[in-house]
Amino acid sequence: MDKKIAALGGIPLVLAVVLAFLLAQSNQKLESKASESDQTAKALEALQAAHGELEKEHGELKGKYQALAMEHEELLQAYAVFEEAMDSLGGDSLLDPFELQQIKRAGIQDVDQLVQDLKDHPEVIGMEAVLGGTMFFTKIVVLNDKWVFGAFEDGHVMGYGIYTWTADGASAITWEELFRQEL
Repeated sequence: MDKKIAALGGIPLVLAVVLAFLLAQSNQKLESKASESDQTAKALEALQAAHGELEKEHGELKGKYQALAMEHEELLQAYAVFEEAMDSLGGDSLLDPFELQQIKRAGIQDVDQLVQDLKDHPEVIGMEAVLGGTMFFTKIVVLNDKWVFGAFEDGHVMGYGIYTWTADGASAITWEELFRQEL
């Protein structure tokens, strides 16, 4: 029986060691969880700071967008005024009275005659049509008493050019391409 009591006397010591071991492991887990919690808090703090920066950038971009939208609207209005002014000139012309007089001295009665004559002579376009297309002018603007701007295409390729003209006094107009830009 003394052996049993001696053996039982060692059990509390073993239990104490096991409990101490379990307590140490529990403390390590708690410290690990506390460290993870600190890391999570730091990550959350960084995300909140980044969110604040993105909100600020969003506000700035929204302001820039609104400014650009207003500028776009102003440009559309200015373009409409320009188109109206061009229409009121009686044709596609940027000419002042002196230049109109010079054109009339060359035997051309009005700007529309120049515009129509260039439309009737697409062969002055120095760019070859492709895929069976035929070059034609889409927009013609008389720039002054010497130069005419012409935008052209064939349905596949396009470009624009600056053309000069001479008239023989009998309404015959000769065209020459001065510059061409293929797009």
